[in-house]
Amino acid sequence: MLRGRLLLAVATAGGVSAAILAFGCGALELGSNIIWSSGFERGDFADWSTPPDAGGVYTMTSDAEATEAAVQITSEEAHGGRFSAKLSSYANLPDPGPVQGGAGLFRQDLYPEEAYYSVWYYLPQPYVTTTPWIILKFKGVVNSDAGIVPGYAELLDLSLESLPGGGMTLGLSDARHQYGSSPLPDPVPIVPIGQWFQIESFYRNTTDPNGELTIWLNGTKIYDVVRPTGPNPMVYFSPCSLVYDLVPSQAVLYVDDVAISYSRIGAAANIGVPR
Repeated sequence: MLRGRLLLAVATAGGVSAAILAFGCGALELGSNIIWSSGFERGDFADWSTPPDAGGVYTMTSDAEATEAAVQITSEEAHGGRFSAKLSSYANLPDPGPVQGGAGLFRQDLYPEEAYYSVWYYLPQPYVTTTPWIILKFKGVVNSDAGIVPGYAELLDLSLESLPGGGMTLGLSDARHQYGSSPLPDPVPIVPIGQWFQIESFYRNTTDPNGELTIWLNGTKIYDVVRPTGPNPMVYFSPCSLVYDLVPSQAVLYVDDVAISYSRIGAAANIGVPR
């Protein structure tokens, strides 16, 4: 049986949380609405390791495929500016077993109880899934000093899923048995292939029954669930590419213009954050 391994790398340079962030040749006035953002235009992951509690990049793979999962800065595709993050994942086919193959970025911090989390994704081709391909995670932080594995409880996952007639949609699941997977919306949302699309989330992090996660795909609301969310004020937010079973087994997903804000950014902003 394949033995799972978590590989963690955290950038060490200073990050960006100021009011002006450079994109390409110009500068973007973020204003006070933005709590944190990353456009990868520094050419590294320094934005993700900004204190106080910071974050970084990680890979999850079996020992046999330890070199197959990676997070890289790339100029192959970009939503705003020149660079994005390329997440390379490997599904453990033909024996997927219990181990997810993949990679991701994460931020952990004492973000406001109510905030909006925006990520732009680029999927270069369709894939066939038999298990959900997780692209966004909100975890509960049980103990922020306990390390990456024992310190978190699985909560809410947004995943790419294949449709019977072709194409891909987005599924929402909760690791807690009393909630499980949410039914697909009607009409079923279709994920664009070969073009950038925005996932924006409203996350109310609270232990009482008024916790909430709302998801928009390119500005259209597709999910809205109300339930207790975080076990403490710390928020763990992770754009990622984690998969058990996938065809082709080696997958690529691009991420760009990630932002956390007090109000909605919306898909109309062509570089993912307000002008």
